Amino acid sequence: MIKTILPKEGVIGTSFNISIIGDNFKPTTDLRIKFGNYVCQEIEFHCASVVIATVHSQLLAPGEVEVSASNNAGKDYGNVITFTFLEGEDTGVQSWHRKELLSLRNRIFQLQADLLDIQKTEYNLSVKFDEAITYPARPAIHAPVIPLRPQQQPQQFRVDKKEVLQIKDKITKNANTKAQPTLDDINREARIFISSPFKDMNEERDLIVKRIIPKLRRLCSERDIVLSCVDLRWGVTEAQTQGAATLLMCMREIERCNIFIGLYGERYGWCLSENSYRKPSAQDELLVRTFSVAAKEFPWINQYKDRSVTEIEMRMIFENHTKEQSKAASFYLRDPYYVESVSADKKQDFLSEGEFEKVKLDSLKKEIQSSNYQSVTYHRPSHLSELLYDNLTTIINQKYPAGTELNPFKRERFLHSTYSRTLTRVYLPNEKFFMNLDLYASSNTLTPLVIFGEAGVGKSAVLANWSKRYKEHHPEVVVVEHYIGCSAPSSLYTNILRRIMDELQDFLSDVTDDIPLDPKELEKVFPSWLERTLTRNKINRVVIIVDGLDNLDESGNAQTLLWLPQKFPAAVRMVLSMSPSRPLEMVKKTSIRIDGNHFSRGGRTCRFYETILEH
Repeated sequence: MIKTILPKEGVIGTSFNISIIGDNFKPTTDLRIKFGNYVCQEIEFHCASVVIATVHSQLLAPGEVEVSASNNAGKDYGNVITFTFLEGEDTGVQSWHRKELLSLRNRIFQLQADLLDIQKTEYNLSVKFDEAITYPARPAIHAPVIPLRPQQQPQQFRVDKKEVLQIKDKITKNANTKAQPTLDDINREARIFISSPFKDMNEERDLIVKRIIPKLRRLCSERDIVLSCVDLRWGVTEAQTQGAATLLMCMREIERCNIFIGLYGERYGWCLSENSYRKPSAQDELLVRTFSVAAKEFPWINQYKDRSVTEIEMRMIFENHTKEQSKAASFYLRDPYYVESVSADKKQDFLSEGEFEKVKLDSLKKEIQSSNYQSVTYHRPSHLSELLYDNLTTIINQKYPAGTELNPFKRERFLHSTYSRTLTRVYLPNEKFFMNLDLYASSNTLTPLVIFGEAGVGKSAVLANWSKRYKEHHPEVVVVEHYIGCSAPSSLYTNILRRIMDELQDFLSDVTDDIPLDPKELEKVFPSWLERTLTRNKINRVVIIVDGLDNLDESGNAQTLLWLPQKFPAAVRMVLSMSPSRPLEMVKKTSIRIDGNHFSRGGRTCRFYETILEH
């Protein structure tokens, strides 16, 4: 059933998404993805051949596991694919301590960036001065020099302080202008969070996941938008519940979403029982721990510890406790008379837990209806389906109206940047690898850097996270990232060359030289085109990253890598990554050999750089 998975590795102690590619996936609640002994139930169905599984690896052990899928709730599993859980360096650090450590790390990075900015400004100013200053030539002296005659003093060049500041401001402004990210790459994701009690809202949630989301996905696909829906019925494991992480996970997901849907019937949701202060039950004690864990990151919930988890989720929105205040949100309240149509054997699941909970829920509904957000009463689940589909369609049409679709070039860029961002959401950097990449990017070598290792050791994650930091520290540098496998065209070598050329043309706003349409002509002119374009625009540094060459399409003998230039321009730093495969063997066999200068591997007599990432 499963053909491949992307990525093929993940760090334990984190939560991450994995794309599962195969066939015959069914959009039912019986769909399961199994990672060794861990069964993932938080699955986002895209189509019969693609699903996205969210893995919460906080309690898992490092090592390789077999991944398989089941359409019948785990009774039968299909073929297996290998996935690797990596042991991060800081997995023993608790989440609230990790947050403080990451904050300190970010401050260090900022100091490093400030130092680099100072060095860059100093260098650029010196270049400007060298170009502006022309010292007068000393006049030729034909007569003998008399020793007692005072020598002519050289003319002094006085620097205007105001001029220096103007040059510095201009340099900074130009750097900042080029570094600004485009909205196309950042905001083309519609992430929906569904909030409700679970017991009486299963039918509504099923309609959203199985009917509304697939229809919306077609619209989003036409507009070049990534659509995802967070339904935590399948995302919270028993271990996480007992570990009191439920509410914290919900709050973090709400922070990440940009569309919030709140559903309420007659059930209030998980809250402290009426007698919890005198004789707390085991569930009461667990909920107290759950609130305490979440309050460390979201302290405002301390004033609502007597409320339900669902109410906390909704208050986060209509009381504006999120960092982003522009989330689209709507609340749907089910007609109380709907309970009369429920069969007698299920009616208890739709009734209020008790008078204590009913009072709190009635008060909450009044607050929701008086808030600034839309609140609608619906009569039955099918009625909700109609209302919600119309509302979500309106939101998408407002944010991404017809005519805002991306052209093929920007669509391809969007897919690569989206894939890169998925690798940077949860990541603890290895400074050794980052430093080696920094050294290579700042070096004067004209040969590429090759990173290779077994599939799943984290090559893509290293490159994506290093690239993100490098672009922040060096906004003036052109960085092109190409991840083979993140889109259908990305595995063709001609598309790799064309995309590098397209990205340079777009960044430099230079269309002097046309890009050939014929693949053979494109391969032929690529080296000279690259040299002319960089020379004409006086570009000092370009970093090109091509990840996953082992997944390169075999057509046209692409895996021989003969389409890569034998010599790159002086400004180009080329980073290639691959698993043991034919491309790696070809690199070792050809005259383009491997050097281990910066990565402490091998001697200094060869030409390429390499590193092997190990567990």
